[in-house]
Amino acid sequence: MRNTIYLFLIICIVLTPGANTLAQDNLNVTRIGSLYDFWDSANCVVVEGDYAYVTDGHVGLRIVYITRPEAPTETGFCYTPGYSRGVVVRGDYAYVADGPYGGLRIVDISNPEEPVETGFHYTEGCAYGIAINSNLVYLADGEDGIRIYDASNPADPVEVGFYDTDGVALGVAVSGNDIYLADQYNFKVLQYTGDRNSVQSSNLIIPMGFGIQTIYPNPFNPTTTITYDLSVASPVSLHLYDLAGLRIRTLIEGNRQAGVHQTTFEAADLPSGLYFVRLEASGQVAMQKAMLIK
Repeated sequence: MRNTIYLFLIICIVLTPGANTLAQDNLNVTRIGSLYDFWDSANCVVVEGDYAYVTDGHVGLRIVYITRPEAPTETGFCYTPGYSRGVVVRGDYAYVADGPYGGLRIVDISNPEEPVETGFHYTEGCAYGIAINSNLVYLADGEDGIRIYDASNPADPVEVGFYDTDGVALGVAVSGNDIYLADQYNFKVLQYTGDRNSVQSSNLIIPMGFGIQTIYPNPFNPTTTITYDLSVASPVSLHLYDLAGLRIRTLIEGNRQAGVHQTTFEAADLPSGLYFVRLEASGQVAMQKAMLIK
């Protein structure tokens, strides 16, 4: 009798309307393609044209070619020093919220096979969400609230506003001057009251000279930041050489505006040793030592 009751219950569960629906893995959705190789933690994705831009935790920004949805292929990636979470894309640039230690990272994606970081701004919080409206980038920076940057010069974003909330800023959306903020346990509507048009020109500091300011930290392992000065706009090359004088890495190759610039150098694939960073622009050359210790 007991076995008969158990069997009756099982039949009821199997035949009950909706029971199978609860056990299904999908409904009206079919997977047609996927990409599993070398992923850390895919957090956010945006699609522009033939490419998907995916933030991948400790790895950084990955670019995936999606013209054949059944066989997506990675075309390139750009390492970021933090933990990449949010991303937005406008034109030739991707703007990444890079979690703790990374802040705002701006990546030149004009060549999807070789994306290159062109500018950044460190924050003291933990960057989660990001939005862009015209030349202004809005960063939800965790316990540091909302940070606003003028990115009209992607190589040198300038902070032009902030609001320290009483929560943890996790997500942000923007419409005109209004800012909509997901602040952990509450929702806030803020308004940007600064100048949207001429912020960059009024805040940009033009150095008097040319050269490499600092390589910090130095010694380093495996990431360091190179700060350099340009007194005039010009084509710039920044290369890494070993003790034998062989060029082993191109860090920057392209046009840059006058100003103070920074770029992050990641050397996880290089052996410990002494290296030379060589900056060249407008017929001038500067060089500094960098020591990698693992």
